[in-house]
Amino acid sequence: MRMPNIFTLIGEQCRIKGVIIGKDVIIPPKTEIGYARAAGAKRFKVTESGLVVISKEMKLHASLDPSG
Repeated sequence: MRMPNIFTLIGEQCRIKGVIIGKDVIIPPKTEIGYARAAGAKRFKVTESGLVVISKEMKLHASLDPSG
């Protein structure tokens, strides 16, 4: 049985804290996620405990607010 091509790409110099990342997600370089809860909640699902959840196959843009 052959496994499908599943990957997540995290660009260089990213800062990621308290984040659950689904499969096939692309995060551009220098992105910050998980450091500002209010900003993160505008773009992603944030659990009651503060974890940021990035859904599978989500492609983030390089123009992400660094406080997200």
